[in-house]
Amino acid sequence: FLNGTQRVRFLDRSFYDRQEIDYFDSDLGKFVAVTPLAQLDVDKWNGDEQWLQYQKAGVDRFCRRNYEIVSYEAPKREERMIGRR
Repeated sequence: FLNGTQRVRFLDRSFYDRQEIDYFDSDLGKFVAVTPLAQLDVDKWNGDEQWLQYQKAGVDRFCRRNYEIVSYEAPKREERMIGRR
């Protein structure tokens, strides 16, 4: 995060047999194959504009929302800890 919620990055990583095979990076706006095993799937996903838009929206679905929840809860937790001392 840079400046609160100004800059948020969404990564959706896939693993098989404890090895990363592909990932989606919202900064790049596309899927990236880490192994040759995933290259066919990645090419297919990158060719589907609706799927790419859905993945790009992951920043708003997960990252920003969770950041707001965590940043709201953190001061409350700190106040409770200070009160116990």
